[in-house]
Amino acid sequence: MKKIVALLAISGIMLSGCDNVVEMGKDEVITGFSFQYDADESEAGCTYYELNIDFSKEDVIMAVDTLPSGRKNNYTVTDKSKLMEYLRELVSHPDNQTEKSYKESPPKQLVWSFDVETDTSSYRKTCFDDYPDYWDELFEVLIETTEAESLEDFGFGDTDKFETYTITEKTLNESNEAFIKEIKYPYLENEKDKFKDINKQIVDVINEFDIFQISDDSEIQWSYWNTYEVVEQTYDNIFVKFNITAYPVGNPDLTKVEYILNIDLINEIVSVEGH
Repeated sequence: MKKIVALLAISGIMLSGCDNVVEMGKDEVITGFSFQYDADESEAGCTYYELNIDFSKEDVIMAVDTLPSGRKNNYTVTDKSKLMEYLRELVSHPDNQTEKSYKESPPKQLVWSFDVETDTSSYRKTCFDDYPDYWDELFEVLIETTEAESLEDFGFGDTDKFETYTITEKTLNESNEAFIKEIKYPYLENEKDKFKDINKQIVDVINEFDIFQISDDSEIQWSYWNTYEVVEQTYDNIFVKFNITAYPVGNPDLTKVEYILNIDLINEIVSVEGH
């Protein structure tokens, strides 16, 4: 796993360094685990993750939230005992016993933190250093003990694969008695056709633009065409601005609408941000 170097900005944290962690008592029962970390080094402090597990519930679920977008993925915990055993060891890990001082240059941003709750105590680790090597073990255990399948479920993984595509152009041509569509749109080409579902979603979302509804109840045939622009492109998202023009055939009156299409490459979701 690549080393996390992105920083998570969290206001209101009054800490002088990394918290001291003591060994968990043998009779303590783990009731919950929460973990915050920034996994996007290209957009420091903008995209971070929060993982929460409530062991007190009958069906134990690991919820992974992507903030601030609000996307959430839930994974059933399949081996509760093994996971709790690892968390007990995590609390007493030697790296979590060392306190570091930042008194000379107080930190303003956080890299990661965790909180293991028990029936009697709470064990926290908050750090402003780079992602430590032993955290690799944590994600391996989480994959082994839950329905999560890979590091991509936690925002890591082989993100380079999202760069192995080229954006070409295709045209959506449709016509009937009610309308004529000639809509150009970006098409993601890849040798292994990894973006087949995304390309289909792009067309589906375009067809759902509300501007096309103006011809539904019209006795006049409407014609639609457009221009578009890729306004932002990162390894995990592509934002496309669509400018669509509609006019009734034989009539000079025009109707224009603008949309922003968000192509989420990691979660493979295409959505309209607004218009």
